[in-house]
Amino acid sequence: MEVKKSQNANVQKSSMLYFLIGLNVVLLAILLMFNYKQYDEALVKEEEFAEVEAPTEAVLVEIPEPKTPPPPPPKADEPPPPPPPVVPQEIEQSPKPVPPPPIQDQNTPTPPKINLAPSHSTGEVKKVDLSALKQKTQEAPKEERVAEAVTVNRVDQMAVYPGCEKYKGKKRELIKCFGEKLGDDILKYLNTEFPDVNKETVGVRLEFHVDENGYITNINPKFGDDIFKPEAKRALEKTADYLRRKGQTIEPARMSNGDKVKLIFTQDVKLKNPNY
Repeated sequence: MEVKKSQNANVQKSSMLYFLIGLNVVLLAILLMFNYKQYDEALVKEEEFAEVEAPTEAVLVEIPEPKTPPPPPPKADEPPPPPPPVVPQEIEQSPKPVPPPPIQDQNTPTPPKINLAPSHSTGEVKKVDLSALKQKTQEAPKEERVAEAVTVNRVDQMAVYPGCEKYKGKKRELIKCFGEKLGDDILKYLNTEFPDVNKETVGVRLEFHVDENGYITNINPKFGDDIFKPEAKRALEKTADYLRRKGQTIEPARMSNGDKVKLIFTQDVKLKNPNY
């Protein structure tokens, strides 16, 4: 019998569907093969546990104290035992230290001894006059306290140079006036011949003290040109001597309590070269 094919049948109609199904099955099988793991059978040993005996409760057993027999009563005929002898305690006494005799200065005069005991003689009691000894004690020379020189920043009242009396009580104005007046007096005694140096100006800073009496002392050239220091110092010494001879003393500086103090002051002296 001959098989007849239908003219409407299409063999390639579902071939693509079957191909995709087969491809998915193959890919799934490959994926399962990669993820497949084989585990070795491990020998599992049973854990061994040591047998521990259950703790037993401690039982307190009371041990009876041994009973000591009471001492036998003393017999009526026997006297009681004598008490133990008392041992006297010996106290060691350390010898007291003897203080050394006081050392007397051979130069200090010893005061006269006055006998205050009542005299049995019928004569009059002599009186000792101690006023002379008291007067000598009061007239003893006292140690002179050396005053420390202070700067203008520490004094309460600035020193007043002759001619600056109108600025009393004004510290800043007094400092300025002091420098100007002193500089004018120094120029009167300064040798204006310029030293042999190739400079436009030469200058020196002089430091000095104004003591409690108002005199200029302790003149010291601190900074400046060495060639000009002797001349500047000489001019200030001449100025201080002139003020002393004329009786024009500087009113000294004072602290807040009113005490006079030595004042440290500085003065700049400059000379200009006429050839420049």
